[in-house]
Amino acid sequence: MLLRPEVSQTVARAVLVTGAARSGTTLMGQLLHTLVGVEYLYEPPLLFALLPLLKKRATRRSWWRSLWETYLFEDFLMDAVAGRRLNFNYHDDSSVRRVKSPEEIEGRLNSQHRRPDLFSQALGHRIVFKMPDVLPWLPLLHRVYPDMKVVVMWREPKALIASLLAKGWYRPGVEGSLTFQGPWGQLGPDIPFWMPRDLYSQYLRAGELERLYLYYLQMYEGLEKLPWARVVDYDRLVAEPEPQLDRICRYIGERQRTPQTEEVLQTVRQIDAAPPAHLYLPPQEQLSRVRQVIETALALAEMGEEYKPRRPHRRVRDG
Repeated sequence: MLLRPEVSQTVARAVLVTGAARSGTTLMGQLLHTLVGVEYLYEPPLLFALLPLLKKRATRRSWWRSLWETYLFEDFLMDAVAGRRLNFNYHDDSSVRRVKSPEEIEGRLNSQHRRPDLFSQALGHRIVFKMPDVLPWLPLLHRVYPDMKVVVMWREPKALIASLLAKGWYRPGVEGSLTFQGPWGQLGPDIPFWMPRDLYSQYLRAGELERLYLYYLQMYEGLEKLPWARVVDYDRLVAEPEPQLDRICRYIGERQRTPQTEEVLQTVRQIDAAPPAHLYLPPQEQLSRVRQVIETALALAEMGEEYKPRRPHRRVRDG
């Protein structure tokens, strides 16, 4: 039930951009989308439904791969190259008008595309897809696609928690199915799909801040077990966007920028990365775990081709 080898190879060399919500995944996705030959898929609902199935013993791996690869190559990539899968709403973060030149867009829209020609063109493009909240599934995905590149966006907790509090997505009484991307837990729409079953009761009883730190730890504990990934510190991306983009381009093997790359970089330079005025500390029982995540993430954000742990480049304070 697998597809042609060329299709599987194209999907296998895709780039996944992930991280917690409000960590800069959208910004990184936009930057990569500006590169020559890159097609970008923004938070695909079907893949959020497929990814958790990797944990199910009853899931046949070949069938799962057939669905995953058909969607990414046939449904997304070929249609994007043909101009049939482009978002023209400029107000959306995934708008193609932000990242591709008018000439390239018009070239796709004003051409007829025969399937053999379109298939050959698609093989020369690179798939980048953004899926926040899926870090717990990365080891399983790596077993299926060991050559896939993974970019993990990380943001220090006080700023990320402040941003999520402003959104109100984790307030008790808010249905998760209305705010979270992806499926939800077996107890209904109040349980996000990334929550382990043994934490269901704790999550339902918890207040907003405790829920947010449960989320933060679920996303970022275990980063050191992902040596094939590249971790990007959001603050460093904002402070030095060109070097950080160059680092990721070397990692994924795409280097050719476009005028649109510079336009998006200019928006990064204008971001105010100042920390929030109020600090939101984790519950005492989670404090040491959060500290460990910070130290690990800062070390990983500095690594090159191989991970060599060292002390963080800036002092981490408890609050």
